[in-house]
Parts: sequence; structure tokens; C-alpha cells
Amino acid sequence: MKLYKLYIYFWFTALTVLIIGLFYYNLEETIVINIYDTYFIIPSFHLTIFITFLLAFIGLIYFLHSKFEIPLFKFLSRIHTLVSISCIFLFYLSSFLKFKKKNDFPLFNQDNYLNHFIVSILITFICIQLIFIFNSLFSIILYYTKKNK
Repeated sequence: MKLYKLYIYFWFTALTVLIIGLFYYNLEETIVINIYDTYFIIPSFHLTIFITFLLAFIGLIYFLHSKFEIPLFKFLSRIHTLVSISCIFLFYLSSFLKFKKKNDFPLFNQDNYLNHFIVSILITFICIQLIFIFNSLFSIILYYTKKNK
């Protein structure tokens, strides 16, 4: 499978996230993440806007690499694209699962498992962005050191 223009994938995903966020969530819905005794309450609309801008920015960086013909490491770019878009897809899939009917048995609470799943998706997404930063910076350094020789 050849991936020529990775920025198109990120821009398409950003547009999809924006459309889902604008039409699916209302302004009062929040995402609550509980880690031990700390609660993170994030409005869904704000999170949608943040993810949209983040994906568009990543697409812009890929576009600039393409425009200035700075080659990236293909393997790292493919891994970054696949894992980033998969994390976004799984995050929105988990938020759809969160609105399922509540269980009548209070001792079996699935919210805790869903919180762990969301946090693990978030950690994976952050780690894969570090790989992207490494790939981009190292490619720029290699490009300009070869160009100056």
C-alpha cells in the first residue's frame, strides 16, 4: 500500500471529526475522565475543536514536507498515520459506547473500564506524536546537512 499524500488523510480526518462533533454533540455534553481521585471534565465541543486543529496542523506539517520535498522516513510516517487516525476513531467509538443504557447492577460498573480505555488511547496518541516530532525534526536535519555538503 503506497501512501503518497499523508496530509490528505489528516485533513479528511479533521473534517470528519469536525462534522461529527458539530452534529452529534450538543454544547452541554462533557467527557469525564476519572484517574484515581482526580477528575478531568472536558466539554465535548472544545475537545472536538482541539482535535480538529491538531489534525489539521499535523496535515499542514506533512504538506510542508511534501511542498519543500523534504523526505520523511516512510515507515515512521505510515506508523504515525495509522496509529493517530486509529486512536481518533477509537476515541469517538468509545464516546458512542459511553451513552449506552446504564447497567441496573451497581457493583458492575463499566465506566471505570471505559475511563482506562480512553486514558490508554490518549497515552498512545501522545506517544505517537512524539514519534512524529522525531521523524519530522530528524528528516529536516538530515535534509539540510546533505544539502550543505
